[in-house]
Amino acid sequence: LGQAGVEAILARRFREKRLHIRAQEDLEQVAQLILDKDLDDFCWSLDFDAEFLERLFSNGFLPICSRLAGSGSSGSSAEPLYVLLPKLHRQRCLLWPWHTLRVDRGAKKRSKQFRISADAAFQQVVDGCIEQHGESWLWPPMRELISTIFSRQQAEREQRRRERGEEEASAEAAQVQAQAEVHSIELWTESNELVAGELGIMCGAMFTSLTGFYRQAGTGTVQMLALAGLLISSGCECWDLGMSMDYKVAMGAANVPRRTFMTLQRQLRRSRTVQLPRGSGMEGGAAAGTSAHDAIAHVVSAKSKAAEAPGSAAASSAGGAPGVAQKVVDDCCSDAASSSIGLNVQSKIAGEVAEAPAAPADGRQRE
Repeated sequence: LGQAGVEAILARRFREKRLHIRAQEDLEQVAQLILDKDLDDFCWSLDFDAEFLERLFSNGFLPICSRLAGSGSSGSSAEPLYVLLPKLHRQRCLLWPWHTLRVDRGAKKRSKQFRISADAAFQQVVDGCIEQHGESWLWPPMRELISTIFSRQQAEREQRRRERGEEEASAEAAQVQAQAEVHSIELWTESNELVAGELGIMCGAMFTSLTGFYRQAGTGTVQMLALAGLLISSGCECWDLGMSMDYKVAMGAANVPRRTFMTLQRQLRRSRTVQLPRGSGMEGGAAAGTSAHDAIAHVVSAKSKAAEAPGSAAASSAGGAPGVAQKVVDDCCSDAASSSIGLNVQSKIAGEVAEAPAAPADGRQRE
């Protein structure tokens, strides 16, 4: 059939429920169209292109890959047919400001046994996610694209460091218009065993989690809390958790409307590029990482600062001066104050949410 023929079939299948987007399109305009017409969460495309995927991430989409029913199935001689499904959630689950994150005492205590790293074992993390969840949305075309982006970005970073030195390269990267950067996060035992991890995207001052795994009870929660500490110490303002799930809400995350999320995402994308700490990555496993307990201490410190000065710190990202995220929230919440969602967001900011049940010790089910 060729791509045009397949697109015609899919267009009839999806009709107007899902928007067809192509690699050459202006994704800011596409996102605005979705907002203005209140379209479905999912779009679709057959353009499996690394630059296109990078731009989708940079514009707030969470693309997944799906294999169409019947294609490439057991007993079929046909090649499998994959479709890209960029998702722009009607509700996005966010952790912000940082003082809303709830620290599980048991996880904090257990964290002394582990170290956390970034970009030290990308392929092992991919394998761990598939091991726990199956191929799910990480079908071969998606794995290839994400791996291509990660490898290219790592090579570019290393070249900048060799040519300009660590400080100059980091300063230069912070001034560049933000693009989505692929990262792997790893949690290691003292014996250098990878026991939990996740894949994520840093775009400007927002980190987006894609999928994760754990291999020992309780290590998923330790990894997430330690990652929060890395993000706080790096200057990240918002943690995007994608689709809402019970364990995310139990950790202190809140759902926000799509329009609010897009306003925030665009502002944080244009503010500055956040760099994960040098030394938390590169080959070497646990030896290259940071104490998970020390990382979680940054979360505790942010919460303490907020408690000491609730009138100001509650409006800050990590207890400092009010960040871009809070300024966007002030504008959006005033518009949404009459809605239950708006009230929920406002109560989160004020720190008035009642304590929820503790997150499961190994709550690592990912969308």
